[in-house]
Order: sequence, then structure tokens, then C-alpha cells
Amino acid sequence: MQDTTFSALQERVAWAKTKHPDWAGKGNYWALGVILDEVDELIHAVENESPERQKEEAKDVCATCIRFIQEEFK
Repeated sequence: MQDTTFSALQERVAWAKTKHPDWAGKGNYWALGVILDEVDELIHAVENESPERQKEEAKDVCATCIRFIQEEFK
């Protein structure tokens, strides 16, 4: 994986934490719902939008998964 990919994901996670800081205490099923919402947006992008937009949505999926792995929902 390219270093630029990791950098882009670090930036997206940081951005997501400022845009959606309210994960604490909501539980793992709530966090899973957020991931599924992002997957739905990625599906829509794959079906209807440009490759660049698809990549942006994929970054959002990854960012929410990283936040899940970090257990921010606890």
C-alpha cells in the first residue's frame, strides 16, 4: 500500500473526528450502523458517480472502520 494512501486515511480519520466527535458511549452496534451508512454511500457512488467520488466514499468507509477498531464507541 502506498504511503499516500495511509496519509489520506489519517487525514480522513482526523477530519471525521472533528465532523462527528460524538461516538463515545454509543456502543458497538451504533458504530456498526455508521459503517453501514458509509457503505451505502459507497455503493451509491460506485453505481452513479465518478471514480474520484468513489475513492472519497471508500475513505469514509475506512475511516469509520478505523474508529471502530479504536473503540471510540465505548
